Amino acid sequence: MNKQYPVFFLELENGNLKYGIDDIALVDKPAIESMFMAFSQEEPIKFSVNSEEQRIITGPVMIPDKMIYRISNGKEFYVAATKDTIFQAAQQWGKENRNNNMKLTHDAISNTPDVFMFESFVTNESRVASVKGYEDLPIGSWFITCKVISDQVWSQVKDGTFKGFSLEALFKLEPVAVLNDEEIAALMSLID
Repeated sequence: MNKQYPVFFLELENGNLKYGIDDIALVDKPAIESMFMAFSQEEPIKFSVNSEEQRIITGPVMIPDKMIYRISNGKEFYVAATKDTIFQAAQQWGKENRNNNMKLTHDAISNTPDVFMFESFVTNESRVASVKGYEDLPIGSWFITCKVISDQVWSQVKDGTFKGFSLEALFKLEPVAVLNDEEIAALMSLID
């Protein structure tokens, strides 16, 4: 028997301050299943490097229509965000000056001074259609670029302790469908 899962779209509610992104954390297993790239002179994909190591990391924060498995209070479900919701979330993040709202893990109580974000953009057809190394991600993906200040955190990026970004956010959940395992796998194969 195929298990059934509710599927929800993540939505923001304009003007309601309780919805939105609070923090972005560096994690070992990002829910969007896409890792960031670390740029240094030793890496095959280079940023413009003026010193031995720039300690710059770039990666996706949100990917449109990416089905993300969640479990809450013992109930399993999937969530996804549309391009419009992602664009709104990125704009709200910038408007609220949250560039320093970076954590090293979701377990951290406060933001870290060891990492700061200096670039944020959502891919689109007219400005940035794709990002080198992430050409397979759809238009509407939100990327950030961060500078790692701490030697310890940079070592953790290089050794794979931190592999990607993950949000701490509150979104409205808009029910979309109930799908079984096969239907979810078929959808994910179209998006991945």
